[in-house]
Parts: sequence; C-alpha cells; structure tokens
Amino acid sequence: MIVKRSIDNLELKFSLIEKILTFHTDFHIHIKNIKSIKEGKLSPWRRFLGFRCPGTFLPGVFKLGTYYTKEGREFWFWLRNKKYEYTIELKDEKYERLIISTNKKLSLNLKQKKRQLEYILNS
Repeated sequence: MIVKRSIDNLELKFSLIEKILTFHTDFHIHIKNIKSIKEGKLSPWRRFLGFRCPGTFLPGVFKLGTYYTKEGREFWFWLRNKKYEYTIELKDEKYERLIISTNKKLSLNLKQKKRQLEYILNS
C-alpha cells in the first residue's frame, strides 16, 4: 500500500494482490472529511472484533477489508509485521474509520493542509 497526499486529498493506493485480499480499490479521501489521525498500537482484542463483509482475516497475522463494529463501518489494512499503525477517523464518507499499518511514518500535517484548502476555497 502506498499513502499519498495532495493539497486536498489523501490517497491509499493498493497493489493488485492487496486489492484482491481487501476486496477494495484505491481510496481517495478529501482532507476536509478527515476528523483525526491517531498513531499507536491497537489493543490485541480490537483486531478480533467486527463482522467481516467482505474481507480477509488470519488471527494475529493480518486483517484486511471491510468490517462492521458497534462504532460503524471500518476499513482495515492491518499486517502484523508493520512498524506503525494509524486510525483515521472520517466524516461524510462511506467508512467511519480506516485502520492501516505501514513501515513508514506518515507525515501528513493535516491541520496545515486543511487551512491551505480553506484559504483556497474562500479566495
């Protein structure tokens, strides 16, 4: 998975194998629809919760795809061997949150990007 950001979008790009395992295409999320991004390891129990539909899951190894929990619809791209884990809270999107893991630390500076976007839209 490749994470890219532009002035007004956050993009998650998947390889062909990742698309097959997650049953999903690439994500294009408008920055104004991101409520927050939290970095940190998830509780081990959190990885086991949710009704998978559609997705792929091997306990303790990976959790990929769409899951329904009491908090709403979530998209997971979690792999055990990745260094960083992020929870991206969304609004006005198909999913309530995205849970992703990567080997690279994300430096998104969303507050600054949101201010730039608001300035451009209000100009």
